[in-house]
Amino acid sequence: MSEPLLQVRDLKKYFPITGGILKRKIGDVRAVDGVSFDVIRGDTLAVVGESGSGKTTVGKTLIRIFKPTEGSILFENDDIAKLEGNALKNYRRMAQMVFQDPTSSLNPRRRILDIVMDPVNVHEIGSRRERYEMVARIMDRVELPRDFLYRYPHSLSGGQKQRVGIARAVIMNPALVILDEPTASLDVSVQANIISLLKEIQKEYGLTYVFISHNLSLVRNIADRVMVMYLGRAMEMAPTKELFTNPMHPYTIALLSVIPTVSDEEEKLLPERIKLEGEIPSSVRIPKGCRFASRCPKALDSCSLDEPALVDVGGHLVRCHQLEKNA
Repeated sequence: MSEPLLQVRDLKKYFPITGGILKRKIGDVRAVDGVSFDVIRGDTLAVVGESGSGKTTVGKTLIRIFKPTEGSILFENDDIAKLEGNALKNYRRMAQMVFQDPTSSLNPRRRILDIVMDPVNVHEIGSRRERYEMVARIMDRVELPRDFLYRYPHSLSGGQKQRVGIARAVIMNPALVILDEPTASLDVSVQANIISLLKEIQKEYGLTYVFISHNLSLVRNIADRVMVMYLGRAMEMAPTKELFTNPMHPYTIALLSVIPTVSDEEEKLLPERIKLEGEIPSSVRIPKGCRFASRCPKALDSCSLDEPALVDVGGHLVRCHQLEKNA
């Protein structure tokens, strides 16, 4: 296996809850509650799960939009969880993010030229002319006409806006790009084009991706490894092909069972359909035992008492008492 670009250990991100006249802390939203994983240089790690699982918080913490509550994030052996000031600014030159909603992530009052040039200006790269040439080249690469540089975001389609977001993220040639559901707001046909573009750019620039999504059909086409999250924890981690052909955690099986298919052959490859009952519990009041127990069709008595450990089954990591029982 190649060397990891990113090594995350026991990452936690809690958001305090305050109450009363004095706004004292009365609890925490435990959005990410102790996850560990590696991201291999040049690979794509997909982080999947339902809304409320903590996957977007993981991404924003990796990019240091959020400061971790606990844990370490080693980027090329430097713990970026502790960075401040210029050191943090330098890290962000090497790590960028493409956001879910291209409309809200682009300033409607600024031209595309100024939006894409922002990272180059912040890091004071080259002359004004050289900066313009950098922007023009990256616009060519994301397949947008150069005359778009003088337009405003409202005149672009959703797919074109997302291409602008991708251009802004990769113009500095970063090592790491966090992709937070980059196709969620786009039509299916446009999604395929954006995924194709992302794969081409990754290969050409040698990028490493963390791809956050709830769409397992997309994940199958872009990811090298997958981490399945539920209520702030990693429930399963495995190479993509292994996860899709041999899912072990009941939650993963349930997610895979409802992937849309277009043929009988594809339908036969999916697990037996499982409908999850109820809602994901609150991250303010984490249930005792396995976090998935209240919705699990295979729950044991022990599941509501003790939280299972993450068990390594030949490089396939699973957090489930069923696996512990059979190990």
